Amino acid sequence: MVRVAILGASGYGGSELIRILGRHPEVRLVGFSSRAYAGRPLSAAWPQIDLNTPFAQVEEAVAEAELVFMALPNGIAMKLAPQLVEEG
Repeated sequence: MVRVAILGASGYGGSELIRILGRHPEVRLVGFSSRAYAGRPLSAAWPQIDLNTPFAQVEEAVAEAELVFMALPNGIAMKLAPQLVEEG
């Protein structure tokens, strides 16, 4: 099973990733980031998503992840991707 984090999970793209990956038998969703919703439950942004995990800051969201999806604006993703790769 692959442990996955989704950055930018409060946007439309992030919610679709949650919906699709949440049904995948080989994926375990372990972290979600959102600047606007950090510390609040996923249901604050997406009431239809039944997960108890709260939104977190990036560092906390990726801590347990083996794979990270970025549903972020291009400029932010471009700056963050090398940083995440460097940190492993």
